[in-house]
This record gives sequence, structure tokens and C-alpha cells, in this order.
Amino acid sequence: MPTTITGQNGSVIEQTTRVAVSGCGGVLPSQSKKLTRAQLLTKALKACRKDKKRSKRLACERQARKRFAKKASRGRASAGKHARSR
Repeated sequence: MPTTITGQNGSVIEQTTRVAVSGCGGVLPSQSKKLTRAQLLTKALKACRKDKKRSKRLACERQARKRFAKKASRGRASAGKHARSR
């Protein structure tokens, strides 16, 4: 860090002072959370609505809905509370 010291008699001393960082060990950088698919869809649709041309806007919305649609559940069709028991 550059340091300038001016004495009472007008003499000027300029030097570079090294500054060490202390007390910050073990602090991790903050990580931003990933947006959910619904939040991403909302953000994309909001951007699509700025298109003035109707055909472009509809194509953009269709692509956004396809890209950020709900993922299919991996559960079995017969599982759950609607399953028949014999």
C-alpha cells in the first residue's frame, strides 16, 4: 500500500508498506442457490414477453415451456396411495 509521510519541516517520505490479511482464515466464499425450474420458466417467459412480434414471442414462449417443463416423476404407476391391494 503506498504511504506518503510529510514532516513538519516539509520533507516528504514516500514508501510502499506491505499489509498482511489476518483473521479471514476458513471463510468460504458465498455460493448462490440454483433457481428452481419454475423460477427459470418465469424468468424466461418474462423475457419472451418483451418481443413485439407475435410469432417470435409465441416461439420463444413455446421453447421456454419445453426447456423448463416439469421433469417426469420416476415413481411406478402402481405405487402410492391409489395402488390396489389384494
